[in-house]
Amino acid sequence: MEAPQRSVSRRLWDLRYVALLVVTLSGLIAGGVCWWADARHAADVIWTVVTAIALVPAVWAVVQGLMRRGVGSDVIAVLAPAGTLATGEFLAGAVIAVMLTGDQAPHRHHRPQEEFWYFNNGMSP
Repeated sequence: MEAPQRSVSRRLWDLRYVALLVVTLSGLIAGGVCWWADARHAADVIWTVVTAIALVPAVWAVVQGLMRRGVGSDVIAVLAPAGTLATGEFLAGAVIAVMLTGDQAPHRHHRPQEEFWYFNNGMSP
């Protein structure tokens, strides 16, 4: 039996969380370099953008939860970075953004149903 094949577009779509992690981590580092180089305003702008980027999937998760009439811990994932932006704590927001995207990347990229298929057919992935 042959393993189920996924299209290129589906594989790229599955990598979106890894891409978010790379973008947020790169932004955190770039902001740090700007801060160290005494370009404080540029660092704040970079960290704000990084935080906003991480807020998009978090807000989307909350909206989906509300549509299913359930609110979970995703609300905290929105309130924490939004609070850092509201209080001007841009570095903290960028750190939270990396934490949020870093938590999502391995869980969302992992495809347990494929491993189940391999296991049921006596193969290893």
